[in-house]
Amino acid sequence: MQQYLPAGAPPDAQFAAMVGTGFVKPEKTVAQQIRERAKQRAGGRGAVDAGRRGFMAAIAAGWASMIFVFATFGAWFQAFMVPRAPIQPPTKVRVGKLSQFAEIGVYEDYKKDNIWIISLEEDGTQRVVALSTICTHLGCIPNWLPGAGIFKCPCHGSGYRMNGVNFEGPAPRPLERYALSVDDSGVLIVDKSRVFRKELSQWNDSNAFLPVA
Repeated sequence: MQQYLPAGAPPDAQFAAMVGTGFVKPEKTVAQQIRERAKQRAGGRGAVDAGRRGFMAAIAAGWASMIFVFATFGAWFQAFMVPRAPIQPPTKVRVGKLSQFAEIGVYEDYKKDNIWIISLEEDGTQRVVALSTICTHLGCIPNWLPGAGIFKCPCHGSGYRMNGVNFEGPAPRPLERYALSVDDSGVLIVDKSRVFRKELSQWNDSNAFLPVA
């Protein structure tokens, strides 16, 4: 390398030539060393901060999971231990005007409400009565058989006449009748909260039937 330098080149020029060719690698200055250490420390703090953030996120996720589990268990426990109020169907049912039941027979339009409207001759007069569809044996729903003119229970064979009186099978008593009334507009109202039973001599109660004019 000396041969490429001019004769009598100063030492600084010789050192610069050696650095330029890579023959000599100069030592880092104090300022460079300070800057590198500062970068290393900053990188270390970043890694620590990232680790801390990950740890805190894991703790937060764990607490959220525990809260969810306890909330779910609490809701289940409340639903299991606290009885819900049953939804009761209305006890009063509007079934049309009395004139709609002028023809003697069984009207099954309100069977879904456990009501048969019966127009019949009883005690020398034509009456409309509201008969319960619940069999007095074990609570099944009898079927109306128009050809035979009877109600027949499909569960255990109990039979009832059109007026609700039992005549065969295990049924211990006649079907029940509901209270009847007419509102100001002339509509027939069946009140299922009031029940009349023949074996208790209640069928002749004035609220157990309505006369057909």
